[in-house]
Amino acid sequence: MTELAANLISIAVLLSGMFVVMSVAWLILKRRDLTLDLPVDRDQLIRIPAYGLQQQIQDL
Repeated sequence: MTELAANLISIAVLLSGMFVVMSVAWLILKRRDLTLDLPVDRDQLIRIPAYGLQQQIQDL
């Protein structure tokens, strides 16, 4: 039974280490998303490709 307990403890330690690393990476990415300044407006990135050309064709 002690072998099983030792194996379970080692697996728990490995999984908790992975959880800590993934949590730190997630927090870093969330912080970067909040503080990132893009050279263009985010609303312009949502537009479809050739949006300006489509608007010119509709104006004609």
